[in-house]
Amino acid sequence: MVERDVLQYSTESRCWTYNLNAIRSEAVSKDVILLLRSKLRSLSKRIQRALMVSSTFGICMSKRIVERLSSTQKYADIEQELLEAVSSGYMESIDGSYRFTHDSVREASYSLINPDDREEYHFRVGMELLLVHSEDEDD
Repeated sequence: MVERDVLQYSTESRCWTYNLNAIRSEAVSKDVILLLRSKLRSLSKRIQRALMVSSTFGICMSKRIVERLSSTQKYADIEQELLEAVSSGYMESIDGSYRFTHDSVREASYSLINPDDREEYHFRVGMELLLVHSEDEDD
């Protein structure tokens, strides 16, 4: 809290001061993520996978990334899974790209990936893209 200037020590008054509104909004923000994560866990594994993969690209996954992932064996159904996420209200489709409806949804989706496995998860998704890219260059 000190790093975020929510809690500060005043040398003049020799006491701690705080921004109560900032503390309240921070607590609510964490509660929203926990609630969303709980809701996401009740979705099918297919939709959860699409949301987790998408979350590794940030708030939006471009049409080109979707197309490249769709051309892999591992993620051949990603576009259908993303459409299911759209139907569920967690993402929106804009000209073939997919965007989270809110950053909290992206955060909750990313939190579905075990923190100890995130680096490897990013690596595996990246390797799939790299393999597709190198196949494209061979053609």
